[in-house]
Amino acid sequence: MLTYEVITTQAYDEWHDTPDKQTRGRISPPGSRHTTRSQKKSNMATDSIKTQRFDAARYLKDEGDMAQLLQAAMDDGDAAVLAAALGAIVRAKGVASVAQDAGLQRESLYKALRANAQPRLDTVVRVLGAVGLGFKIVPLKKKRASTRSHAQQAMA
Repeated sequence: MLTYEVITTQAYDEWHDTPDKQTRGRISPPGSRHTTRSQKKSNMATDSIKTQRFDAARYLKDEGDMAQLLQAAMDDGDAAVLAAALGAIVRAKGVASVAQDAGLQRESLYKALRANAQPRLDTVVRVLGAVGLGFKIVPLKKKRASTRSHAQQAMA
């Protein structure tokens, strides 16, 4: 877990308003990494805040949430974003059970869905089937630049 130290304005003002400028130069401001023993013992008002990394898997409650996350990842168009979204879905469902249902080793599933991975299509399809989701192909609504048909453009 990451820990951050919050320094109150009062503690900083006490340090900054030290009448002896030479002493203030030798004493680090509150919250800096370089503190003296006397500073550590002083009663400067500090509070610690503990934070956790964001994990979308904690917020995926049902298949509807998972489908929305996956659709947003598909709309992004980046394979790494798709892999990250699929990884969150797999963690929400349970990695071991999804790997077993997909017919994959747990380690290879982790490898395929890690950050900046570019999973193979067959892996994505197998994992989607294991979590109860699938692809749906729909035509894109784009304005045509020319009057030629798609078949004519493909032949050109």
